[in-house]
Amino acid sequence: MALRSAPASSGAIIISPSYPSSVDCGQAPLDPVYLPAALELLDAPEHFRVQQVDHYPPANSSLSSRSETFLLLQPWPRAQPLLRASYSPFATQQVVPPRVTQPHQRPVPWDVRAVSVEATVTPAEPHARVLFHLKGQDWPPGSGSLPCARLHATHPAGTAHRACRFQPSLGACVVELELPSHWFSQGSTTRAELAYTLEPAAEGPGSCGPGGENDPGEQALPVGGVELRPADPPQYREVPLDEAVTLRVPDMPVRPGQLFSATLLLRHNFTASLLTLR
Repeated sequence: MALRSAPASSGAIIISPSYPSSVDCGQAPLDPVYLPAALELLDAPEHFRVQQVDHYPPANSSLSSRSETFLLLQPWPRAQPLLRASYSPFATQQVVPPRVTQPHQRPVPWDVRAVSVEATVTPAEPHARVLFHLKGQDWPPGSGSLPCARLHATHPAGTAHRACRFQPSLGACVVELELPSHWFSQGSTTRAELAYTLEPAAEGPGSCGPGGENDPGEQALPVGGVELRPADPPQYREVPLDEAVTLRVPDMPVRPGQLFSATLLLRHNFTASLLTLR
């Protein structure tokens, strides 16, 4: 092992190991020479140190430098992390650059789960509702960076779209999409396929852009399908007024002033000349 002085401006001494002229092939490789300083990440409560099994320190370690990999489970920590290096009795630390923990563009897509609330819709309640919520990694504080989820409903009679914006407090939002009335006029049960896309939010609180009215194509992620059932035929019940008169009325609540149709049933031997209904 030989010592040589660095230039006077550097104020450091570099240790250069000297190796024998011949190397025994059966001899195990020498461990790298490195400074055994302790590295730790502060103000990042959820993180892991990533290293190769049975390989420490990393192969690129030396007396003057060493690099290690940390995995942050929260890419936007509430406080800027600090990297601390200590070699008793010395210690130093520095702030991790913002570009490392707050990239301008998110490196992976948003991890979103979409849950369809209704399996069947009718003309009386023609709304398809889908709950969207973020899962996995945390999201940054504030609503400025949260996206919008746009729901696309595709039916043989056409398409429909509506969007919602994720709320920062819950990381969730709900799309309530009203399906057009003519989708229920097929005469039989049909099916609409639901899919969604993510898009940047528009300016203003809770705003989503007007785009997305065209076919999203392969970019849309499937949610599932919803059945469209046509209106059921009206149900009636018979109310006997006396032995000869029966009134057939709709089997549903009727409010005062509401118009409805009723059928008057008379027995074949009904002989009264006047009938008053109140």
